[in-house]
Amino acid sequence: MAIVFVIVAVQWAIVLLLTLIIVGIADIQAAFSFALGGLSYAVPTLLSVCFLSILKRYSPLSSGLMVVESLKIILTITLMVLVFVFYPALRFIPFFLGLLIASQFVFLLFLKVYRYVK
Repeated sequence: MAIVFVIVAVQWAIVLLLTLIIVGIADIQAAFSFALGGLSYAVPTLLSVCFLSILKRYSPLSSGLMVVESLKIILTITLMVLVFVFYPALRFIPFFLGLLIASQFVFLLFLKVYRYVK
């Protein structure tokens, strides 16, 4: 289970690093939108991993996984809607890129590592 926390830490580090890079090449509003997009996915992922580590002790992992993943999807959508409602100066493209990178970069990274390590 410790590897999952490492993956989540990499996800957060990628969002933070790319946000800092965007501050350097764009403006603060684009960077903030990017960070909000990344956090809209990274926060539910972190909570899912924490819940799964707790549920692992009490129930079979397969049933807990379905419940936690469903809650993760609901929380991700909720956070996205809250960002759209409470941050009217949001820039959609940086927001979407932050969401996309947070959700897919770690997957693609480990896919490449798995493919080329063999």
